[in-house]
Amino acid sequence: MNRILSIKQTSLKVLRDYFGYDNFRSGQDKIIEAVLTGHDTLGVMPTGGGKSLCYQVPALCLPGITVVISPLISLMKDQLDSLAERGYPAAMLNSTVTPETARETAENVLSGKVKLLYLTPERFRNQRFLEWLKGVELSLFAVDEAHCISEWGHDFRPDYRRLSAVRKYLNCAPVLALTATATQDVRNDIINSLEMKNPEIVINGFNRENLIYGVKKFYRSEDKKRGLLDFMQKAKAPGIIYTASVKDAEEVYNYLRTNSKLRFACYHARLNKQVRNKAQDDFLQNKVDVLIATNAFGMGVNKPDIRFVAHYSIPGTIEAYYQETGRAGRDGKTSFCLLQYMEQDVKIQRFFIDSKNPPLELLRSVLAKIVKDSKKRLLYDDEALDMEGLSSHAQAAVYKILQYMGCIEIEYIREEVLEIKLNHPPKGWQFDYESLRRFAAGKISFTITKQKLARRLDVNINQLDETLLQLEKDNCISLTKLRAGRRLKVLNSKLSSNQEKEYRNMVNKKIKVDYEKLDALIKYAQLSAGKCRRHSLLSYFGEKYQIENCAACDLCRRTFTIDKPKLSSIERKILQSVYLGEINFGKKKLAALLKGSFELDERFHELEDFGILSRLDTDEIAAHIDELLEMGFLYIDNKKYPVVKISTDGKNILQEAVSK
Repeated sequence: MNRILSIKQTSLKVLRDYFGYDNFRSGQDKIIEAVLTGHDTLGVMPTGGGKSLCYQVPALCLPGITVVISPLISLMKDQLDSLAERGYPAAMLNSTVTPETARETAENVLSGKVKLLYLTPERFRNQRFLEWLKGVELSLFAVDEAHCISEWGHDFRPDYRRLSAVRKYLNCAPVLALTATATQDVRNDIINSLEMKNPEIVINGFNRENLIYGVKKFYRSEDKKRGLLDFMQKAKAPGIIYTASVKDAEEVYNYLRTNSKLRFACYHARLNKQVRNKAQDDFLQNKVDVLIATNAFGMGVNKPDIRFVAHYSIPGTIEAYYQETGRAGRDGKTSFCLLQYMEQDVKIQRFFIDSKNPPLELLRSVLAKIVKDSKKRLLYDDEALDMEGLSSHAQAAVYKILQYMGCIEIEYIREEVLEIKLNHPPKGWQFDYESLRRFAAGKISFTITKQKLARRLDVNINQLDETLLQLEKDNCISLTKLRAGRRLKVLNSKLSSNQEKEYRNMVNKKIKVDYEKLDALIKYAQLSAGKCRRHSLLSYFGEKYQIENCAACDLCRRTFTIDKPKLSSIERKILQSVYLGEINFGKKKLAALLKGSFELDERFHELEDFGILSRLDTDEIAAHIDELLEMGFLYIDNKKYPVVKISTDGKNILQEAVSK
């Protein structure tokens, strides 16, 4: 009892001295107490619930060092900057840190000047680093964003899966795993993957009472964009609008900045780092009112006054939706979460599911391509492989899987590196060649960063490039340039039979789970009057919500409406033709039938619908079919060959139109 009291007093003192709070938030105290009494601990706290304090406070109460595994360098940097302002002894090691800073950090860790060390999971690939860390007194092994360790989670990262082996090698305990989004299956996977022993499990609840949830169904993309304008007139800035694709992000950004007086910025992975950083900084500093972004934005961003989060289209899982909406209202004030739903959006998510769960045959062919190409040139993970039909999403997924299976490794090159081989001296003495020979120190070849070599030769980068080009042209040296980036290295050229068997079993289960997760999100979006969105969200995570009316969702507030479009006579005829049609047609053939094209086989001329839209040309009819496909009233059935079918929504709106 005295020990527990002492722990509480010590942790509260750290909280007051470094963070200026008198009391912990709900759940923080239980997690910190479990950690400080030596227990493996799994903490599940809502986004904005103060997870970081659960390792920052114990780090100053424990005798040794606390390492924190975090997936994002930007997240580390933000937290480190905030801690530095408080005089907190923390540091980080990752691919952005210079060798000089890394050496200084290592010295400070050994001397006790650093108590909290942020690391990316990729850092543990370096055996020398592991050996160094093994000699350090570790008091706590903390894993932030722990859902990344679960292959059943929405943000699986292969390097997280190796953390159990790392923990064993370092022989450190206890382990603290923290996440904001974890179902029971994911929680179990985290515990098993990290081999946590009798862990304390602290679930602080998923209910964010200050968030008001709403869904709006749309039938046309243009109506969705206008819907955002209507929403932003009611919900105050600042806010975030999430899109499912880069294309949508660009389109929404261009539409809104043309049609609204608010200040907008765009953020997605295809923008260069400087543009992304400026967009993020401007948003955080209130120079931008609304940020339009893909899911590349948000993790670890600390902006408490976000008043709304809108989803232009549905995400793939409730976990992703919950995490992204959780970025609103961290200051406790009322904030709004709008989900725009359109039948066509589901196709995008199905494409993503199929892309991230590639068939075994694709793994084999991509690996063979990597092995072949790597013999000719250096490969980087941001380069497109020259393979027909391989999308960028599928390529990224294959790389992640091959990395997890130990077939490839991704080496992080922080700045451009030169591999220089000395062939023969130039005719006559030349200072630059002699300098290179001295750097080689008796060896035929050596490796050095471009910046370092320029400093050694006391020349600028342009002068260095000219010198090396001339020496290479004279065959005095052989030069290989390793540009900064993520380089692919082949570890195993083929998958073993056991790996192939395990993958086949795993991918079939994974596809099933991913589609179930998508179905759960669709079910949430399609909830009707008499239901409660908050109840649906919380029950998904296994939390019971006893209040019948939450008074903070569109269904409980009775503000939910569906603005169904009015069918034109042309659209009605197309729907009727598909609904009552005697023969299955593809889009092109259906348009030709309705036009009454005599290019069709004579047997189709006798059909009742032949030529019912003869006054339109075929392209006009096809455009109307595309419109009905976009609205979700028609869909393409690809079971044998592409056939136009009428959806349940299409049948319903047709019946409503006919009955009027």
